[in-house]
Amino acid sequence: MAAQIVALGSSERFLLAVVICGALQITFGTMKASALSAFVPSSVIRGLLAAIEVILILKKIPHLLGHDTDPKGEMSVSQPDDKTTFSELQTLFEETRACAIVIGVASLALLVAW
Repeated sequence: MAAQIVALGSSERFLLAVVICGALQITFGTMKASALSAFVPSSVIRGLLAAIEVILILKKIPHLLGHDTDPKGEMSVSQPDDKTTFSELQTLFEETRACAIVIGVASLALLVAW
């Protein structure tokens, strides 16, 4: 992630955001303001985390099937080849590799069994 931030040339903005977030956390911690978290329902937090998980799973499906045209840039929202996971679905199943599928399914089975 740091390499992508540096490649974009906005590392100063990222570092400023980190410093501001850190200062806010320290400020809220010293003020004992943890009660403010009660204003955010847990269902909202679970929904946001579920949405992030769905996005991550969708971005990993092409890699599971062995379709890896641009391994460095395919995790971003706008890909260098101007395609998305959904626009690649039609060509995704045409270019699958059996070895990648076997390794992916075996890895998932190992994780579930563990």
